Amino acid sequence: MFLALTAAFVALRCREELEARGFDPGRNPVLAVVAGRLEVASLAVFLAGLIAFTWPFGLATLAMSLAALAFLLNLAWLDLRASERDVPRLIATLFLALAVAIAAGVDVVTLKNDIVRMNTVFKFSLQAWHLFALGGGYAGWYAVRGLVERARGRQRRPARLPGSPSPRSPPSSSPPASSSSPAPAAPGGPLRRHAPHAQRFRLFRTRRLHRAPQRRDPGRRRHLPPR
Repeated sequence: MFLALTAAFVALRCREELEARGFDPGRNPVLAVVAGRLEVASLAVFLAGLIAFTWPFGLATLAMSLAALAFLLNLAWLDLRASERDVPRLIATLFLALAVAIAAGVDVVTLKNDIVRMNTVFKFSLQAWHLFALGGGYAGWYAVRGLVERARGRQRRPARLPGSPSPRSPPSSSPPASSSSPAPAAPGGPLRRHAPHAQRFRLFRTRRLHRAPQRRDPGRRRHLPPR
């Protein structure tokens, strides 16, 4: 349960940081690996391969703990550098990072003359559980609040009618054209409207000669040849 709350908290915090940056991670390598769907899929494949490689050596827990520590410490560093610090969120992030570090250390380091790591687990895992409880409580509240606010924001978002400008596009200064009245035809027909430069590259230009109409004399008859 604590690991699930930590994963939800880290995912929501990374999403918030990317949205604040316009999905441009910049020089932050941790945010760069989750900046898009392709990056997240690549990270999942990498972690699966890392688990498969370290499992025979008994280091899978340590490898996943190091990955979790990288994300948590990066989020804590971003909170420290923020102009307006969220102190409860920063403390909860540090609690979770310390709990993951203790849990990973217990998996590797063992006290001398220990009985199958029983003394090590009971002496150090108790502090990790306390830190997980404190940080996980805040992480669960933060994740639920973030999901509820996003759901309400989607419900309150007005539906965009077809033909209306997008909210991200800048407003246009020209008045919208009426759909009932047809657009005036451009001089020169469709060729002139769609390709105004096509008239310049015609090889042959024809001119129409306007001749004056000839008047016919009704008294003049045509001399037909004899049959």
